[in-house]
Amino acid sequence: MSSAAMSVAALFAAACTVPGPTTHGPAATPSARSPQAPAVSSRAQAIATPTCMTAHLEVTLTRKGAVTGEVGGYLRFVNTGHAACKIGGWPKVMAITDSGQRIRAVRATHGTMRGALQYAVPPPLIRLAPGAAAYAVLAAGDHSASGPDRCLTVRLLHVFPPASSRHFTLSARLYGHVYLPACTSASGTTEIEVSAIVRLAALAH
Repeated sequence: MSSAAMSVAALFAAACTVPGPTTHGPAATPSARSPQAPAVSSRAQAIATPTCMTAHLEVTLTRKGAVTGEVGGYLRFVNTGHAACKIGGWPKVMAITDSGQRIRAVRATHGTMRGALQYAVPPPLIRLAPGAAAYAVLAAGDHSASGPDRCLTVRLLHVFPPASSRHFTLSARLYGHVYLPACTSASGTTEIEVSAIVRLAALAH
């Protein structure tokens, strides 16, 4: 596992488990009043809901910061439409450096900075009511295996929501004069990763 993937185990909460429908509390004998019924209905409701389209989404980079060896933030997807929509899976993120180089973020499947991430495959499908939000974590290693001068500076992010061919353009500035870095790992790859989309409750606050 790359160092980015191991740290990308730290922008998710350690107790985060996001499989399919789940229930809480003591087990009960299945019946018409089973506590599992609301979860099943909720998932069925999400599946039947139209997909969130780019025209009805707002995407921002928020909760930006750093942990040991890792920097990044949360990509926040807000439903700006007048009806509920569904979103799930990995967004596509293209990092644009100050020299114009394009670097595609890879999918984080083992976690991301600020906590361990454990989710089923496929990742959760989320029903967003109007004004509601869901999140993905974007993270990058901040040390190059070839020395600090080998880290490129990412100025812009092109973020494509799942199932969309249109993108949002965001600034890659994290704080102050610090921008998302694109550093080279020991294997020669550039470690920028993005997680699947989850609810805020699944992430460290």
